[in-house]
Amino acid sequence: MKRSLLLLVGLPLLGSCALSQGSAPLQPFATGMQRSSLGISEYETSTIETPNAADVDRDALRVNFTHGYFVTPDVEVGGMLGYNDIETGASTSTTWTLDAYGRYYFDNRSRVRTWGQVYAGIGNQDSGATDDDLTEYGVGIGLSDMISEGTSFDLGLDYRTQSFDKSNVDVSGIFLTAFFSVFYGG
Repeated sequence: MKRSLLLLVGLPLLGSCALSQGSAPLQPFATGMQRSSLGISEYETSTIETPNAADVDRDALRVNFTHGYFVTPDVEVGGMLGYNDIETGASTSTTWTLDAYGRYYFDNRSRVRTWGQVYAGIGNQDSGATDDDLTEYGVGIGLSDMISEGTSFDLGLDYRTQSFDKSNVDVSGIFLTAFFSVFYGG
């Protein structure tokens, strides 16, 4: 899993370094422009320590693919596909989510562009023993560092809530997200 993390983060960053060579002025976003991104959030490696029991290692990784369309130069709408892999000791679970989102860019002319977003969607978690549908929603804020005219490195902070149907459990938390985005069209 750690090798996958290096590939998912390292390769886009190396590619962005090559694309960012040159000093062309950055253009503002435009209606009709599109954004595709690949990101990682809530990556965690920890050990669960329980008194009088063996320690259990826990690894979690969420990978997101996002595609959006600019309906105005400041407003992007789109879809987000998420995959979460959690390993706790010998047990594993996977979660797939599909969300619709809206993102507002507060300043789309500078190199570092701030934004806020909302999203809602559906998903499924499978642990082998249980298969549970879920609904999720969230809000987030972040920064997009335009490393070239057509690429950015994005950092965001999300508050996400998931409600599971069969188990009647609600899970929520705040997560740091890192994305590599490519802008095109328009």
